[in-house]
Amino acid sequence: MEYGSRIRFIIFTVISVVLLVLSTWGIVSIAKNIFGGDSTKSNASVQKIELSDYEREGTAVKLNVEGPIVGDDQFLSYQIEVTQNYRKFTIYKGYQKSVVSEKQYSNNIVAYRIFLRALERSNFTNKVAGASDDEVAACATGRRYVYSLSDHDETISRLWNASCSTKSSTSMQSSNGSSVRALFKSQIPDYSTILVKEYTVLN
Repeated sequence: MEYGSRIRFIIFTVISVVLLVLSTWGIVSIAKNIFGGDSTKSNASVQKIELSDYEREGTAVKLNVEGPIVGDDQFLSYQIEVTQNYRKFTIYKGYQKSVVSEKQYSNNIVAYRIFLRALERSNFTNKVAGASDDEVAACATGRRYVYSLSDHDETISRLWNASCSTKSSTSMQSSNGSSVRALFKSQIPDYSTILVKEYTVLN
C-alpha cells in the first residue's frame, strides 16, 4: 500500500512539473505575441528604402503636383524630376497631360547624392500604415502631391498626400510633405518665374 502511494506521488509530481512547464511556455508565448510581436514577420512587412542605395545613373526622384478637379481645358499639373544627369521642370495642361512648358538643367553625381540624402532625412519614402495608395480625385478642391522613386523606369516607391485633411487621404507623413516639396522646388533655379508665367493655380 505504501509502495503504491509512492508511485502515485511520483506520477502526480511528474505530471505537475510537465503541466507547469507547458503553462509557463504558453504564457511566455502569449506575452511575446502581445507585447513583443513576431519580430521576423514585423520586419518583413515593413520595407525600409534607403535612398543612398539609389545614388547612381538610371534612378530618378519625382514630385508631381495636380491642381483642383476642374474641366479638362482648365486642369493643370506639373512635375519636377531629378536624376544624376539632369533636373527637369515640366508643366502640363489637361488630364491627358499635354506639355505646356518644359525646362531642363544639368546635374552631377555629387549634387544628386546630397539631394537624395536630404530627401532621406525628410522621410521621403516613409509610408503611413493602412493609407490608400489611390490619390485620384482625392482633395477635389485642393492639390495632390505624388512623391516617387524609380530605378530604370521601375517604380520603387510611390507615396502621396494632399492639401486637404490628411487623416484619410495620405500615404506619406504629412509633417514632412512641405519640407520635401521645398527641396524639390529648390532644385529649379527659376521655379517661381516659370510657374507665374504659365499659371498661378499651383504654388
